[in-house]
Amino acid sequence: MNFFEIKSHDLAARITKLKTNHGTITTPTILPVINPKAQVIPASEMKEFGVEAVITNAYILWKDLREEALDKGVHDLIGFNGPVMTDSGAYQLMEYGEISVSNREVIDFQKKIGVDVGVILDVPTSSSDEEAVKASVAETITRAKEAKQWADDSLLWAGPVQGGTNLKLLKKSAMVMDSLGYDILPIGSVVPLLVKYDFASVVRMIKTVRETTEKPLHLFGAGHPMFFSFAVALGIDLFDSAAYALYAKEGRYLTPLGTKHLSELKELPCSCPVCSNTPLKEMDEEKLARHNLFVTMQEIRTVRQAIREGELFDLLCQRAASHPSLYKAMKQLVKYKDFFDKRDPITKKHFFYSSEFSKHRVEVIRVKERLSRIKSKQKQDIGLFKQVPITLTECYPFTQYVDGEERKLKKAPNGFEKIRDASLYWFGVNLFKPTDTVKVSRSTGKIRAVYRKGELLAVFRASDFMIMLHAASRDLHEKTRPPEHRVIVRKDVAEFIKQGKSVFAKHVINCGNIVPGQQVLVVTEDDELLASGDALLNSSEMLAMKKGPAVSVRWHA
Repeated sequence: MNFFEIKSHDLAARITKLKTNHGTITTPTILPVINPKAQVIPASEMKEFGVEAVITNAYILWKDLREEALDKGVHDLIGFNGPVMTDSGAYQLMEYGEISVSNREVIDFQKKIGVDVGVILDVPTSSSDEEAVKASVAETITRAKEAKQWADDSLLWAGPVQGGTNLKLLKKSAMVMDSLGYDILPIGSVVPLLVKYDFASVVRMIKTVRETTEKPLHLFGAGHPMFFSFAVALGIDLFDSAAYALYAKEGRYLTPLGTKHLSELKELPCSCPVCSNTPLKEMDEEKLARHNLFVTMQEIRTVRQAIREGELFDLLCQRAASHPSLYKAMKQLVKYKDFFDKRDPITKKHFFYSSEFSKHRVEVIRVKERLSRIKSKQKQDIGLFKQVPITLTECYPFTQYVDGEERKLKKAPNGFEKIRDASLYWFGVNLFKPTDTVKVSRSTGKIRAVYRKGELLAVFRASDFMIMLHAASRDLHEKTRPPEHRVIVRKDVAEFIKQGKSVFAKHVINCGNIVPGQQVLVVTEDDELLASGDALLNSSEMLAMKKGPAVSVRWHA
């Protein structure tokens, strides 16, 4: 997976840079569907909405515009100079039962017209009958295997995951597509569920697939912005949909919280360029499609910013309150504590008690386990977390916790007990001695660093009291056993890392249970200590990725 790099995390969501032949895509994002025969909004204008990539239908091109597509190429034909993905015709297969193109023909055609992301001709799961589902999964797998003969690496290839709500077959399909080496795994057959607002079933499907692979996930046909944050929180990187145009044809007005019919509105509750300059009575199909696309891209940007700020859970709470089906989806999502515990960053800027769902945040589970290590008797009641030792009140999430109650956090004296308890909280072992020297910031009064005989052991981050390891890395290495707190790298990069260079994912051969932001030791297979620093990926990503840094080294041996 050397074509994409992960930049930010929150829950199971990530912001990535996905490289294609026609440019780099920032995900999560949506690829608006371009109908090659009737463009409501010209593809050439898509970038004005913030669209980086689009999707069109290879089967329609093959069937109706074959010679022109072969002559011009897909980018010139539709008028878009950025990344273009093509669907193979599986949707038409689901709608009409059969189509007049073979798997090899549509694969060869996608290569010849120069698409950036091609899709094999899969068989959608269009029935809930178990035998029919088995058949669709088996045939899709058969086609995926045979397609490897023809799908060369001149472009990225997507291997659709089928199985519908049969999670056992869905997982099998995902495992095979991953093992076959497909670059992107789209989850298919979700449109009928989304049309019925059965978001909870789609939540279960996405979680099942994400547990199976770290490759980019695409959700076929999921174009309503009200569900974006949920899908992304579970690990979806890409969406596609024609909803912006189809809804406009029906007079339906998209909002991040649901859909309104124009006939229901007395005024336009939006300040996009279209709504700001168009009276309600003049809102025609094209203008409505433009509004719908503006709202769609706005929600994508809202979700990405929430990931960067570590506030995606709070966005989910807001969206869950807007519709009963989203509320049901949220009830399903918060059951996956173990799933998120393996992926959610170790600290964030805020911890808002924003709804009844806040008690299910993974931080609450982590805190319960960490506090069991601390024997301090002086405690303070901190809302959701109840009795917290005052030696830890500067640690995340206690100092970030906001629930509407007025409370002043007590602080323990800046001494050995405080640094000992913080070490037990973050690492499960004590890295310090009573004779160590504690340095305090003159401006904040907070502990800034700890020294031993003049050597810097650790720095304490003011925002969350995270212990940033320096020479104390040796103590953590001595007091724990592999693979705990460790990222294990190849021996041939040992000297490189000893010099303080970053650890790249391609160097990693094993690791403990790591989440982004965790302080980790970098060691060889023989457990030789090389360095320590900040984990930039979770465990699964470190082992799966082939591009980008895995650990930002701070201290090196």
